[in-house]
Amino acid sequence: MTQKNVSLTQMVIVAAVGLLLVIKPGFAVRTVLIVLAAMLLLNGLIEVLTCLSEKAERDMVKLLGGIVMMLLGVLALLKLRWAEDFFPILCGIGFALGGLNALLSAWRMRRDRTGYFQIPLVFGVILIILAVVLWADPFGAAVSLTRIVGWFLVFTGACGIVMALSK
Repeated sequence: MTQKNVSLTQMVIVAAVGLLLVIKPGFAVRTVLIVLAAMLLLNGLIEVLTCLSEKAERDMVKLLGGIVMMLLGVLALLKLRWAEDFFPILCGIGFALGGLNALLSAWRMRRDRTGYFQIPLVFGVILIILAVVLWADPFGAAVSLTRIVGWFLVFTGACGIVMALSK
């Protein structure tokens, strides 16, 4: 399986799960966590297998990222109750890290004059705002959080599909 097909498959799964969460936000957090943990485990496994099967030089960052994804997926499945309690906080951390990464990407694009830096800039600011909102009331809005995660996954999946198709 080529890297393009792997990326495309991953992003279609991400977008589909996100759309399901947007349409049915009343899903139990437990169900959402099981699906997300399974996605982490599967995506991590695909990353590791892709890194190990490539004949070219190995990308250790991707390999380690895949291993971390697999471990997080297994941990979430084994410690589901803990994951339920800390899901909003963990999502906030994920949004903050994603936002910082997008801001860094925007800064690099502006510095190197390699594209429209405004898109990752806005995306980064939105993610950081979402992280702050989640940290302000982490246990108060499970349905809203599910919708936020759903929209985020739809957006991430759609962007990933476009990027995979453009390679």
